[in-house]
Amino acid sequence: MEVEKSGFLSEYSAASRFYILIVAIGGAITAYYSVLDFKGVFWFELVVWLGFFILSECWPVTLITEDQITISFVLHISAVVIIGVPAAVLLAGISSLLVELFSRKPIVKTVFNCSQYMISVFATGFVYYQLLGLGPDVYFNMHLDLLAFAASAAAYFIVNTFMVTIVVSLTQRLHILDVIAEDLPMIVFYFGATVCLGVPLVLIYRMSPPATILLTLPLVLAHYSFRQYLLIRIESRETIELLADMIDQRDTYTARHSSRVAHYALEVSKRMHLTVKEMNDIYYAARVHDLGKIGIPDAVLQKPDRLTQQELSVMQRHAELGYNVLSRIRLYARSARYVYSHHERPDGCGYPRGLRESEIPKGSQIIAVCDAYDAMTSDRPYRKALSREKAIAELQKHSNTQFFQEVVTVLLEVLRDEKSPETSSWPEYYQYD
Repeated sequence: MEVEKSGFLSEYSAASRFYILIVAIGGAITAYYSVLDFKGVFWFELVVWLGFFILSECWPVTLITEDQITISFVLHISAVVIIGVPAAVLLAGISSLLVELFSRKPIVKTVFNCSQYMISVFATGFVYYQLLGLGPDVYFNMHLDLLAFAASAAAYFIVNTFMVTIVVSLTQRLHILDVIAEDLPMIVFYFGATVCLGVPLVLIYRMSPPATILLTLPLVLAHYSFRQYLLIRIESRETIELLADMIDQRDTYTARHSSRVAHYALEVSKRMHLTVKEMNDIYYAARVHDLGKIGIPDAVLQKPDRLTQQELSVMQRHAELGYNVLSRIRLYARSARYVYSHHERPDGCGYPRGLRESEIPKGSQIIAVCDAYDAMTSDRPYRKALSREKAIAELQKHSNTQFFQEVVTVLLEVLRDEKSPETSSWPEYYQYD
């Protein structure tokens, strides 16, 4: 796993810079001692392994917290057993450096990833050979060495995941437990399902190095299947969001309304220090909060005048209709409840269930305020958009009755600090269940 973070060192916090520097120094020390201990490996063999390492890093999968995962860890761990720790460390660093430079990634990211890879490989080798007390030339014994291989693989996973999680937490200002909770289940599944291929890779390489090409197909298929699974999740979510955008576009007055509401909801969630999972769910709920309007007749949805009481009752069905659709889609199972209650009010006068105060989910509270602000500052058939100042005054006037005071206060901070409602957005990735 590696971090995917753009920018120069000056763009990071002091804690981030210090941590990246420590990892870089650790990587440099690891590389130095690996050069001193390097011996006993044919140059042709090194070139072949370097090629394997480079190819394994050229097809990464990006996770929600912007770190990436590749199949390279299987080769890193196997190389420790086959060609020894010093060679494996140096090749891991060189291959990462070449891939990062070829991709024109920022120098900070390049240095960090090269360093953390070398440290992870060194930790793998340290555990493996401490348990065995042997060198890389000893034949791999399934009965005696399998436990050491498993322990070294666990060491690689722990060290690599720990270093990347820390830098993601520092650079994105997320709680470390939130980063772990969001990515760890899927990473553990992927790592566990593929690292076992390292054992036959070692065994086959010991018997006939050219025959290891036979294992490339299972490795590629495993990574491809994982990547396709995540892409399907992304495309499924994008399809629902596209449908929501099409509903917005049915009325020229509400075009991009859901995108703006999602932006505000995310910024408010960040400032309220919610977990990554909660921010994720709220953002995606806001993106599709008006999905239920697909079941509202155009005569009601696009009426140029104020709605009658009967028409208003029809319009108010959209929250429940949206919930009924989204609750059946696994990707939106948690977000659906926020859509269901985003027109509820603290005083109990909202719809569809007339919930009050703490009965209303936090995500619904946030979406309600952001939805109302964007609606007030957008033109409608029956009125012109309110000014920013008047919309803020309305939010403050109806705090604790129609809107939650805490959410209003935080949204006003967001509006005060930002220049445009389009300045940021949640990464276009997916959530894990």
